[in-house]
Amino acid sequence: MTQPVETLYHYTTGSALMSILGEQSIWATDARYLNDAAEFTLGRAELNDALLDAAEIIAARDPRDELDESPTLIAEFVRGQVSDESLREPAPFIACFCTDGDLLSQWRAYGGGAYCVGFDRDSLEKIRQPERVLYLGGRPDAAPGISDSSPRLVPVRYGQDGVRQMVAEVVAEYLALTAPPRYSNWYSSRLPAYVGRSSVKHEAFSSELEWRLVIAPDFVDERYRPDNRGALLPYVPLRFDRAAVKSIRIGPTMHPEAHDSVRRFLAQRGYTDVDVTHSGAPVR
Repeated sequence: MTQPVETLYHYTTGSALMSILGEQSIWATDARYLNDAAEFTLGRAELNDALLDAAEIIAARDPRDELDESPTLIAEFVRGQVSDESLREPAPFIACFCTDGDLLSQWRAYGGGAYCVGFDRDSLEKIRQPERVLYLGGRPDAAPGISDSSPRLVPVRYGQDGVRQMVAEVVAEYLALTAPPRYSNWYSSRLPAYVGRSSVKHEAFSSELEWRLVIAPDFVDERYRPDNRGALLPYVPLRFDRAAVKSIRIGPTMHPEAHDSVRRFLAQRGYTDVDVTHSGAPVR
């Protein structure tokens, strides 16, 4: 029997750790800038075909009365979720986590000199959608009242088996629609397709044991940061409560006294009851 996941871990550098804890926010990055070359494309064709089939099923439903256009309108909406790879369509923003808080491959990716932050899963699921903005004349203008969706926390599936599971789940959500989306739930109704395309990866990445917090890209106030090669990465900060942080594990190649400075930093920033330990991974 699979044990429920209670803690999810985020591996990061020292400078990013200071920003995460100091600003109480995790960064969700544009999916096109993540580490899988097939990011947001694996399973695209399978999902597109399934969405078109689902639209046909919905369109064939009997209307409630002669004035009811719901089957036609819902079918049109579902067809609109088909992803066209020929278009430069927006991608969702993704924050990445792992179910293993001392994973050798993650430490190796950072050369051992990194940190692993343990987050309470329930707290991550309570993170709210960032305020949406409209850009008018090149300037952001807050648009309250149109933020109807929240980030969705999901496990990543791998390979073709993962694609089949994803497609079945996304299609089931759209087949369950009983009314065409309106202004009040337009964005939340688009989210399943974004989440589906964001939650499958090539089987070569299966050792990452990844979970993702996915945000639809509609009217988000994106920011930019440089990666280690200087490229600008679009991201959205997601604010969390201090109580969400349950542990910090220090990388295996870090100074043996690093735990003291981490504890002092946590106390200075108002974090309490955070377990600070060193990794036991055999990295030199």
